[in-house]
Amino acid sequence: MEKVSLSPRHCLVTGANGFIGRRLCEYLKLKNIEVSAIVRKKSGLGLWDHEFIGDLANEPVDHDWLRDVDAIFHLAGKTHAVSEWNDEESSYYKANVEATQNLLDAAKKSNVQHFIFFSSIKAIGEGGVHILDETASTEPESVYGKTKLEAEDLVLHGNYVECPCVLRLPLVYGNRPKGNLESMINAIMDNRFPPVPAVKNKRSMVHVDDVVQAAFLSATHPDACNQVFLVTDGKYYSTRQLYELIARAAGRQIPKWGVPVWFFYVIAKFGDLIGKIKGRRFVFDTDSLQKMFGSAWYDSSKLEKSLGFVPKHDLESALPEIIKSMSYEQ
Repeated sequence: MEKVSLSPRHCLVTGANGFIGRRLCEYLKLKNIEVSAIVRKKSGLGLWDHEFIGDLANEPVDHDWLRDVDAIFHLAGKTHAVSEWNDEESSYYKANVEATQNLLDAAKKSNVQHFIFFSSIKAIGEGGVHILDETASTEPESVYGKTKLEAEDLVLHGNYVECPCVLRLPLVYGNRPKGNLESMINAIMDNRFPPVPAVKNKRSMVHVDDVVQAAFLSATHPDACNQVFLVTDGKYYSTRQLYELIARAAGRQIPKWGVPVWFFYVIAKFGDLIGKIKGRRFVFDTDSLQKMFGSAWYDSSKLEKSLGFVPKHDLESALPEIIKSMSYEQ
């Protein structure tokens, strides 16, 4: 068996112009590593040495893209969305499973050694009252989670590269955030987010720069091969705590009262009804209610013990810069 290099000199990043991808490419360049990027549209960002335009789900991988590549960081894929009801399962399968398969096939033919796959906690499911680690049974609840889990299996057990590794991510925060956190911050800043009750749920999150740190460790540490790691900032946040942290960082007054849970329950049921009528998810439904008040917390101590990962950020300290990056005046 060929000795695995722990000092990659040339890395390929898919989804390079995304939230995590940009930060990863910047970090790799700071390490004087040659970076190639696969993107769907010409970016002009100048964050990498070589840019290749392609759709991994619908086009064959050009083997020239992988020439002399030591490590692949695979971020591209179809994420979970509010409109998931209206999306065919096949579109998730094509983007998350078939695209990964195509890239793995090319990696094997090009003798790429490292393949770091960015997965999601959705591949496990949400444990509710119990904290989950890498030994937990996988019970994905969505098409997105199921396809991520299937792609994980290809990466780890398909015998494509010498050193595959999977990183399961919770909600990722950082400057210019996307998704649920962006929506929550915008709503609080515009006084459209009602003060939530003091529920004691627990949800894990992680800063984008800590994700980048974990990714780099996964490509340079000998104990990363053939492993799955959960990546968190080591803290657990309740929805009320999130509300207060955002409001405080933005200089907004924090009401001492909270809208009762039953109110959100009624709105969620109404959203379910609207969703069934329109054939697509309403902006707030039972699934949204679960995300708001349910628990989804994870133990990332395996990553810390195995690779020496130490999270450097938490949401409270990061929020002022996050809000500033969204062009809000504090």
